[in-house]
Amino acid sequence: MMKRISITICLLVMALQVFSSEIKFQENPKWESVLKKAKEENKLIFFNAYTTWCTFCKKMDAEVYTNDDVATYYNDKFINVKYNMEAGEGIMLAIKYNVRSYPASLYIDGDGNVVHKSLGFIESPVFLENGKVANNPDLRWSGVREKALKMSPKDFFEFGASAVKNGDQDYDLIAREYLSKHPDVLADKHLLDIIVQTVNVLPNDKMLKLLVNNKEQVIKVGGYDPGEFEIRLTGLAVSYAIEASTNVITGDQDLAKFNELLNSYIPEKAYFTSNYYTIEYYLRRNLEDEAYPIYAKFLENKDQKSSFNELSNMVIAFASNFPKEDQLQKSFSAIENYPIKEAKDTDNFQKNLVRVLVYLKLHDEANFKIYANKIIQDPNAPKELKSQLENTLDQIESEEGQ
Repeated sequence: MMKRISITICLLVMALQVFSSEIKFQENPKWESVLKKAKEENKLIFFNAYTTWCTFCKKMDAEVYTNDDVATYYNDKFINVKYNMEAGEGIMLAIKYNVRSYPASLYIDGDGNVVHKSLGFIESPVFLENGKVANNPDLRWSGVREKALKMSPKDFFEFGASAVKNGDQDYDLIAREYLSKHPDVLADKHLLDIIVQTVNVLPNDKMLKLLVNNKEQVIKVGGYDPGEFEIRLTGLAVSYAIEASTNVITGDQDLAKFNELLNSYIPEKAYFTSNYYTIEYYLRRNLEDEAYPIYAKFLENKDQKSSFNELSNMVIAFASNFPKEDQLQKSFSAIENYPIKEAKDTDNFQKNLVRVLVYLKLHDEANFKIYANKIIQDPNAPKELKSQLENTLDQIESEEGQ
């Protein structure tokens, strides 16, 4: 009887092994051996780039790589490997393939060329489709890239607008390569539209300086609103300065270099922008003790380097991160004491609005009510804002009554 039970258990275990599908990965193999196998079998490599701390990497392991359809297709069509990008050969491969976010799904040929890729967590049906696209030379990223690089500026702009709308994560790399091949952007509206409306980071320092030094021409050729173009140019300068001041191997950022670059690209916006970014940089790393002195110094505004709107934006963004009574008082005092030179009759409305937004972020309902009511009673406050505040107050009272 015991022997029969043992046989039954073995059969059940075997059945579970048969029906439990998952992608069969080689973990951290020698990269040269993987490339050799890919050539011998004439298959693409599916390269799963992960880290031990990546939550969505674990979610892919649990929910996507174990999907029956996904496992069947990937085990048949790919050589599947996964590398910890912070250990062993993975460190070199992260540099080689410029992997900075995780999980990253790379599809690589036997010569080591990335032909397709995707980033982040991807649901099983989309991940399966990505694999099929990777195996189609006309549809995969490398094929699209080759076609896109041959497009006219007008066609490329339309391609880029569609890519941005659909959240294409590879578009920025293609756009940067395209722009590198078309450096004379000042005379072509479509090239300028590609820059102003679609890309996140420019391909080089030279192109950024070209825009900075020829603002009037850019605005005229492109037909852009001057204020909106200034905002866009600031964003491009910040993005390029971030990339140029970040170590690609360690991910560490040289903040001094970042600030230096901003001062060279957008000197009139650099003071506010560099301080804002630096404070945010430290807060993202939970380094409040590093962030607060910079914030407090900005509040002093001794040389009147920041406008009232810049000071207000700084307080709205960061005052709630420093909620001690003396810290909040310093934030609000900076707003109250700022000498607004224009539109004096709106001083109270704007200053009260800063308090309202900060107290809202702090979930301080008592103080929110006080300053919301001051705005509602202010004849200079916009009617739409008053209506929004009245609705919020009604919601608070309704919740308190429940």
